[in-house]
Amino acid sequence: MYGGGQQGGKDDAALMAALAMAAAQQEEARKKTKFLEAALPVALLAILVLIFAVKLGFIDLSVIPIFQQPVTVLILTDNDASVEIRNLYTVLQQESSYYKIKPRKMIIRPTTRLSASQLADADVVILYQVEDKVLTTKQRLELAKYVRNGGKLIVVLNSGTYTTECDVSYPCSASKKVWIGWKELKDFMPVECYEEASCRPTTLNNATLTTIDPDHPIMRGYDELTLGSVKVIKELQLSNTGLDVADIQKATGETVESLTLGITVSSGIFGTRVVHFNYDPWKTRNILINTILYLAGRSP
Repeated sequence: MYGGGQQGGKDDAALMAALAMAAAQQEEARKKTKFLEAALPVALLAILVLIFAVKLGFIDLSVIPIFQQPVTVLILTDNDASVEIRNLYTVLQQESSYYKIKPRKMIIRPTTRLSASQLADADVVILYQVEDKVLTTKQRLELAKYVRNGGKLIVVLNSGTYTTECDVSYPCSASKKVWIGWKELKDFMPVECYEEASCRPTTLNNATLTTIDPDHPIMRGYDELTLGSVKVIKELQLSNTGLDVADIQKATGETVESLTLGITVSSGIFGTRVVHFNYDPWKTRNILINTILYLAGRSP
């Protein structure tokens, strides 16, 4: 009897302990339920406030990669089968997934219809003509309108500096081209050249891109890059709105044999709208990507 009483006491103690644990768990579950019931309206209110803040522009979620929209890049060229354009397109495609860049091409000839509203679909437009460099007056005016309305433009070498003879004189030959510089785009360009001879690219061997403004977002992290053999315009001049961020130089040892503008940006109260590359930009892919992201309002 004694032994049974001892066993009964142990069973009673275990039962009481189990009941106490069950009660404690039930109380904990009740507290969690009350907390969730109280927190749910607060969480819903916070979500609504966040949505309105994003809608009204107080919060920019585009800095978070998951919320970033693709940067649409439109390449305007006169020959999409050229080595230069193929190389450029390949670079942009290779970076499309990581940086969310969406490139597309458009062949532009004197007969091509070009409108500012059409260009407005692109976050960044690259004017990269490799043969005739021809823009008609109407095309030039529409491109200028696109930039004036806040569009972002990259101009490569002397792209867009020629027009058709029929745009400037009559009688004329529709197939003849005449150099007029950037003319209607002049107010936005960071560079200028004063005559056809000074605006014609030439090949420079053993060239190096040297940073002038290391704090500029386009050049941040780069001091000097080897370009090798490149086409450059030696007699480019900065315009009134131009800012030099990188130069191209050819040097033997410590002696600089030649120096010309490399990458220039327009500056003003509305910020940068046009970037000029005085060489084929795909040769420095990371700087090209930096430039596109910078113009699109992203952090390179």
